[in-house]
Amino acid sequence: MRNLIFEKYSSVEKPWMISDSCINLFEHIDRDSARKHAQRWWETNGEFEPENTGSALEALSPEIYQEIKDYAVLEAGRERIAMQEARVAR
Repeated sequence: MRNLIFEKYSSVEKPWMISDSCINLFEHIDRDSARKHAQRWWETNGEFEPENTGSALEALSPEIYQEIKDYAVLEAGRERIAMQEARVAR
């Protein structure tokens, strides 16, 4: 299922916004840059697109794409799953 979800969202051409409540789920976020991009996006009524955006297959090298895909499909959220399993086991 994660593979299908990754394929769907990595193929999206247009960049998408992350809400303040979800941004903490992502690692390595440059918050200052994200804030500036969000401001420009609002000022242009959603027309602004940062450089180097597009589908992941077009914007990333095949090696980086595969590395991110492997992480997203196999590793992302593993800690939360383990915590949930521990709660259920109690």
